[in-house]
Amino acid sequence: MGAEATVIDAGQRRTAVRCEGGEGVIVEGFTMRNGKAQLGGGVYIVNASPIFRLCMIDFNSAIKGGGVYVRHGNPVFDQCLFSFNTAQEGDGIWA
Repeated sequence: MGAEATVIDAGQRRTAVRCEGGEGVIVEGFTMRNGKAQLGGGVYIVNASPIFRLCMIDFNSAIKGGGVYVRHGNPVFDQCLFSFNTAQEGDGIWA
């Protein structure tokens, strides 16, 4: 159960999760995996402040923010695991 049970697999074709322009978004118990993008392989956040709880962000790649890319936002990562993310700038998080 938990994050291992619910996987968003981007198939190395796009960002797994995008959060743009908003408040009140809560992502809980998901795995964001195999994302590939220029900005934010796993998660792309712009003008937003989402909350991620009990999530795994793994095996993603990007030029900036292999795991997560943040621009003009204040995300919260509560009990999240970042692993095997790669980027030219910010393997785990670029902010």
